[in-house]
Amino acid sequence: MSIFDGLKNISLFSGAPKGVIGLDIGSSSIKVVELEKRGSVAHLLKYGTLALGPYKKGNAGEPARLSNDNLVNAIKTLFEAVGILAKKGAIAIPLRLSLVVTIEIPETVKEKLDTVISLEARKYIPVPPNEVNIAWSILAGGEKGSLSKRINANEQVPMMKILVAAIHNSTIANYQDIAAKVGINPSLLEIETFSAMRSIFDDEKGTFALLDIGADASKIVVVDYGSVALSHSIGKGSLAFTQVLTNTLGMSLKDAEVLKRKQGMSGAFNNILLEDIIKPEAEYILREADQVIRTFEKNHAKKVSRVLLIGGGALLRGLLGPARNIFNKEISLGNPFTRVTLPTEALKPILEESGPEYAVSVGLALRALIEL
Repeated sequence: MSIFDGLKNISLFSGAPKGVIGLDIGSSSIKVVELEKRGSVAHLLKYGTLALGPYKKGNAGEPARLSNDNLVNAIKTLFEAVGILAKKGAIAIPLRLSLVVTIEIPETVKEKLDTVISLEARKYIPVPPNEVNIAWSILAGGEKGSLSKRINANEQVPMMKILVAAIHNSTIANYQDIAAKVGINPSLLEIETFSAMRSIFDDEKGTFALLDIGADASKIVVVDYGSVALSHSIGKGSLAFTQVLTNTLGMSLKDAEVLKRKQGMSGAFNNILLEDIIKPEAEYILREADQVIRTFEKNHAKKVSRVLLIGGGALLRGLLGPARNIFNKEISLGNPFTRVTLPTEALKPILEESGPEYAVSVGLALRALIEL
């Protein structure tokens, strides 16, 4: 069940070695964070980002599918540029390369969970069982305990909710190959969603939503008392903002990316308001995420109290206004660096602004500090 292990408060460190890496390999960039344990807290040593677009003769911000060898070279380049020294750590597996579902099983089989969950999971996993690695975790179930009730004939049967994650063995082997070639040993693998949850929510109680706006896709996750209650992928990300600027303003993708990062939805270009161009694309993502949240609230009779935005796309200037209007909830940017001490206070405003990009890599490093 290693995918879920390590979702612990940072104060639980006991004798963990110092100096670990959290490596987030995204579709358009690589993010790395290096942490070490100082006393009972995590301390930030290094962090950095490398765009992958240029490795495919493209531009920063563009998704790029690289061979393992080219990807390894890019990671090594980033490590050298940032000055990464640690040789052990954790690497994120994208949510799109995994399957995460919630199943219910009777409490009466609690002593045979491994066997029962393996059998039940086959109903949801479209490949032979010997081709996937399955991990599971009993859902906390919120303030009312871990049991739900199902009517079976004329009697009520106590049911346990189980979160199940499956990753294809070939995917695991691929990431293990990357880790070995980069020189990360020992290494841990974790689905990116759980890494982000660790760095953003820690052990907060309640029901929240996490919207991760990546380059070519976005992900919305509803977190209920520390567990994933619902997740959904949205087939549009921040690259759509760049592309609509390119098409509308007749500029190159490179210039559009610079304009997006510099001004976002604020200001104008050639007397055309940038908000008018980008806002429809941004609102598509926000409305899709809002629909997922509304579905959860309706089906579970619970309210999502707030929504946190992470990922590079969350840094778009002017995004929080439309987000507040659509979600009609408390909205804020997720900042994983509140979980660590900084080398200097001068970094605080910088990391508050760039924090959403590093939610996954910080969460990975926090887990590695506990387990490696």
